[in-house]
Amino acid sequence: MEQLRSCLPPIPKQPNASTAFCNASRIGRTKADAAQWLDLNGGFRLPDGSRLAPDAAWFDETRWQRARAPGVRLPVFVPEFVIELRSPDDRLPIFREKMQNYMANCVQLAWLIDPARREVSIYRPGSEPEVLRDPESVQGEGPVEGFVLRLDRILR
Repeated sequence: MEQLRSCLPPIPKQPNASTAFCNASRIGRTKADAAQWLDLNGGFRLPDGSRLAPDAAWFDETRWQRARAPGVRLPVFVPEFVIELRSPDDRLPIFREKMQNYMANCVQLAWLIDPARREVSIYRPGSEPEVLRDPESVQGEGPVEGFVLRLDRILR
């Protein structure tokens, strides 16, 4: 049975972000209907050597266990799905570059949520980002098919 795990960093960048993601996890589903929330404590070390800590991530538990090694704090690992939440002080070009970096490292799906612009940019391999303006929710696909993130608390 495929197990997926989701992660949140220990301190959300936006007020209510952690609450919104946790609430979404209760109503969202994965292929296995089994997910856990935990803090990243440093994020992921990607194959290109970069270290990134998304606001939320989903990944296969079995792959994660195989990637871990004794004494290695951050093994090289790519989650299937990431979410980044842009804070008012964050520069958009830097976030767009970060999202492209996720895609270049084989993340299957990534969402950039921008509350100030009331937009969600959906990144998929091999295509330009799709921009949703003022959406009520965003629907998961691929590795998180069936997951729905309501945005009413995030895009206030």
